[in-house]
Amino acid sequence: MLKETWNNSELASRSGLIGGVVVILTLTFIAAWWLLQSRNGVLFTDLEPGDAAAVVSELERMKVDYTLAADGTRILVSQDEVHEVRLKLLGSGLPLSGGVGFELFDKAEFGMTEFAQRINFQRAMQGELTRTITSLKEVKFARVHLVMPEASLFQKDKTTPSASITLFLKSGAQLDQQQTEGIQRLVSASVPGLETAAVTIVDQYGKTMSALAEAESGPATVTTRLHKKKEVEAYLTEKTTRVLERTFGPGKAIVSIDVTLNFDQTKTTREEVIPGSKDNRGMVRKRESRSEPGTKNKQKGGGELNTEVEYRLGRSVAQIVSTPGGIERLSVGVLVPASTTEVQLKQIKDLVAMAVGLDPVRGDDIAVHSAAGEILPAQQDELTRPGSTGLQTTEAVTDDLVRQANASEQGQTPGPDSKTAGLPAWMTALWTQHAEIILSIGVVLVLLLLLMIGLISKTSHKKRANQRRLLIDERERVLNQLKTWINADELTPQSEGKSS
Repeated sequence: MLKETWNNSELASRSGLIGGVVVILTLTFIAAWWLLQSRNGVLFTDLEPGDAAAVVSELERMKVDYTLAADGTRILVSQDEVHEVRLKLLGSGLPLSGGVGFELFDKAEFGMTEFAQRINFQRAMQGELTRTITSLKEVKFARVHLVMPEASLFQKDKTTPSASITLFLKSGAQLDQQQTEGIQRLVSASVPGLETAAVTIVDQYGKTMSALAEAESGPATVTTRLHKKKEVEAYLTEKTTRVLERTFGPGKAIVSIDVTLNFDQTKTTREEVIPGSKDNRGMVRKRESRSEPGTKNKQKGGGELNTEVEYRLGRSVAQIVSTPGGIERLSVGVLVPASTTEVQLKQIKDLVAMAVGLDPVRGDDIAVHSAAGEILPAQQDELTRPGSTGLQTTEAVTDDLVRQANASEQGQTPGPDSKTAGLPAWMTALWTQHAEIILSIGVVLVLLLLLMIGLISKTSHKKRANQRRLLIDERERVLNQLKTWINADELTPQSEGKSS
């Protein structure tokens, strides 16, 4: 049957069959080669040159085969040994984060000077902070430098500690302002006496990422001001939109809010007098002085008495410091559907004013209007968009109807047979023209699938055999070591008897 099919088929069908078989055999050989070759797994990646050198040295000491890739920043080992080798390296205390931590004091040397201890403590602090910062998802590598002045009782002008951090971010990663401020607070909380403003952070390109001290840049930079303005506007807009969507539905109302922030930092001292009594005369303090009468005064029958009355008032002193970033003015604009009545507009205006905290005394303003027409959604529907999938589907159905009408006029049967019922037109045409080729390729694919299953089972069986062989070798090694110890114990009394 196959011979008759081959003889009756055309030259194009024979060429297609031969080409398909060749392609399938080639792919099969490539898959078999890929399965049978030794597979390597990634031990470490994105390593610094110093860390890569330390890992390679430790692998050579452990006699583990490895392969370097990506210009020496990636180390590959056998897939079966990846987790075991990685745990051994991490358990050996190998520094893989660009510095040493408090393990520096595990082997403390006696007789170390105070200066050396202080330097080691500073190195350990820098290493621990480097490891903590490197644990962030966006950070590839970090360098931390601390300036920790020596504490002294006789020093008049004490210098404050400071820190500088260099971050090497991963490709495409970026830290926002909150993450940068978080790193600053983390470092300042780890070092005694270190202020947050004294922590400077730069990236690998030398660009400053940390917020400068207020003495250098003022209460807020231009970028920070714009960021805070957008945050406040987005919060108030989302809050107002959520209220209106419950009434009109999603996308039926438009809200626009403009916020003017005051970034001036002012310090006000207020002093008030506290009255001491009902007549506001204050607290009375009376002082009396009496002079001793002389001889002449005795004769006159009286002495001299002086009285002084002093009124003291209490004082209340309050110092108020305003934080930059307060709302100075608020403008709100709301657009609702055209069907909204005047009474509803007034209610919406009052509701939005309460939601955003409108203050007329401050100069805030709000405007609520109804739309002249229908409010369009943010995105058009896919089926109504010109050139969309829905329009293309309609055109395709029309073409099929025209094609079937032409076929019926020519006396052809447009309907599919029982074998191709329910299949698309292109699949029906392919089956009609190349049925023999499709059947042959299907048989070859089934055979190749069976071959692949056999190769996979053979590979897994080989791995289990290797593991079993390793267990047997390990057991024999332990038995040989025990025999050596027993023989050594038996030889020891004999040698002692001969010596006696």
